[in-house]
Amino acid sequence: MSTTTRALVALTAAGALMLGACGSENAPGEAAAGGPANLSVMIWDAAQQGGVQNAIDGFMAANPDYKVTLELVPSDQYYTKLDASLGAQSGPDVMWQSSKAIDYVEGGALEPLDDYIAAANLDMGQYDETITGLYNFDGKQYGVPKDMDTWLFLYNAGMFAELGVEEPAADWTWEDMVAKAEELKEKSGKAEAAVYYNNSMWNGVSTLVEQLGGHVVSEDGKTATLDSPEGIQAFTMLMELVDKGLAPDTSKRADFDPLTSLMSGNLAMSAIPSWFVSAVAQADGEFKAVRFPSVNGSYVTDSNGLSYVMNTYSKNKDAAWKLIEYLTSEEGAKLHAEGGAALPAIKGAQAGWIEANKAIGNIEVVEDAAANIFLRPSTAHPAARPGVDKANKTVIPQIWSKQISIEDGVKQINDLIQAELK
Repeated sequence: MSTTTRALVALTAAGALMLGACGSENAPGEAAAGGPANLSVMIWDAAQQGGVQNAIDGFMAANPDYKVTLELVPSDQYYTKLDASLGAQSGPDVMWQSSKAIDYVEGGALEPLDDYIAAANLDMGQYDETITGLYNFDGKQYGVPKDMDTWLFLYNAGMFAELGVEEPAADWTWEDMVAKAEELKEKSGKAEAAVYYNNSMWNGVSTLVEQLGGHVVSEDGKTATLDSPEGIQAFTMLMELVDKGLAPDTSKRADFDPLTSLMSGNLAMSAIPSWFVSAVAQADGEFKAVRFPSVNGSYVTDSNGLSYVMNTYSKNKDAAWKLIEYLTSEEGAKLHAEGGAALPAIKGAQAGWIEANKAIGNIEVVEDAAANIFLRPSTAHPAARPGVDKANKTVIPQIWSKQISIEDGVKQINDLIQAELK
């Protein structure tokens, strides 16, 4: 949420008495006359819709007096719709939040959960500490963690066997990955079908920068540090995959989707985030998992985590809390996983996620991946987001299409980020 959005939410909150007197046909959490309590939940990821609905169904089965409606809003429209509804003191009772949560807290749109947590005697120590901390502001807890991100390399084991290529070793390196891709390309005779390593700024690029020993933003959040040997090398490594014909040139293939390409047999191996793993587990074919390739002996992947949060304008906050408590419990996480969802942030449920995705060979490597993470720069330093958003529309496409040099491009991205940090 931008400063403008924070102001919009805050301004609307200031007019609460006038609007509250008028009432709202769509006020969140209102109970139908003589009927059950009605709640609404809003999310943005279609890949996880089945898992969320499965957990909601479990909640309603355990609480027959509640009716919960799930609304899916595409990610590029989610915050626009959320801002508009919260600005009208309406919107969902319960919703997903990300690293943008601080803006909604400052705008007065999220309900602090500390009293509910205390009354329920909920042990917050059972959730990943890093993700829990993302939703604690000025000593108040505004969200209960739903999940935590990590990344895996998934590969088409059937294709490896058919081509006579040895599968990746558990401790493989970047050089091993490149060698495998070259062998796959040679034996398959197909161009751009060997490997895809995510090349987005916040994911693949920042992961390589971290593995090389650098940072996109300084740890204190005050200085953009992408313009460094590590930043230049990260872009160079990714560019070399394309130049060698091992990875797709996404600057010429805007519609390229690594997930569908992997599942359809058009891509041998790919970086896949944990929230898409369940889709591969349900696909035809034989797929296996391996951790990310190490670089200079370092192995990490970027991480973030979503939380379920409560709308401060909900008319049924006790019911909304009851739903949040269930969705983020071990039982709720298990139901999420069975229907397809990201890796749970609640530690006791991660074994259930592995079980739900056991169709993928060696999927238990996700435990190692989850233990080797760093906070995504856009999560650790939200102020940097607008700078990269601008770079994604201008500088970064020019780097991949070779309209500008990597060195010049990295400097321009760094300048755009630094302008936001001042």
